[in-house]
Amino acid sequence: MKKSYGLALAVFLVLISSFNSSCKKENPELKAADAAYLAGDYQKAITSYQAYLSGTPAEDKIAAVKNKISESYYNLGEQAFNARNWQEAITNYSQSENTNAAAGISQCYFNMGEEAMAKNDYQAAIDAYTKSTEPGAADKLKAAQDALAAGSTAEPAAGTGTGGGTGGTGGTTGGGKEENFFLIKVASFPAQGGAQLMVNQLLSKGFRAYQVVSQTKQHTVFVGKFPSRDKAQVALAQIHALGKGYKKAYIVKRETD
Repeated sequence: MKKSYGLALAVFLVLISSFNSSCKKENPELKAADAAYLAGDYQKAITSYQAYLSGTPAEDKIAAVKNKISESYYNLGEQAFNARNWQEAITNYSQSENTNAAAGISQCYFNMGEEAMAKNDYQAAIDAYTKSTEPGAADKLKAAQDALAAGSTAEPAAGTGTGGGTGGTGGTTGGGKEENFFLIKVASFPAQGGAQLMVNQLLSKGFRAYQVVSQTKQHTVFVGKFPSRDKAQVALAQIHALGKGYKKAYIVKRETD
């Protein structure tokens, strides 16, 4: 009787050992995923969890694994947010079901709007603020829209003359004293996007640049104004030095009250 009991116990222990060993062999992706998650390597964790789910996962683990994938994406979003990589943060937050993910996305768009406004890229600011639900986003959106409208409708003062010429005529209008000044006409574009890109590039180089929309819907980039032709000529030489796309820039003389 004792021998039978001992034999049964031995068989039971062998089966348990075999079962445990089998479990270890069946879930290498899950073990790797958990280790990566705990180590903060969330991209590796996502890859391993997804590999586990693509096999034959245990039914009682599927929900937990999906939750770990969601949290991994959220943590990647947090890392990108802290590094001020707004678009990357949005991409990762969007793949997470964490309840704070939507708030993170909203804050990213708001921050993108703030950065665009600082660069006078009003259309990009509008696009970003529109997607944000942060307090104050609506006011910021209105400010960006107003700034874009002002830049699109503010024509330079009317006058005559083209690059290289003496340009303009004297005289008075309405009793006011007129003063000559000079602008640099850099380039014209059929669409707002190309003009705004050039404006942003010029602004980054320290030039006072803006775009004007004509009645024919041409978007023209100007730099200025300058109180004398000599000062405009110095700036023109600097603009020409920026490259091929700036070689056709020329000085325009204007008159204003």
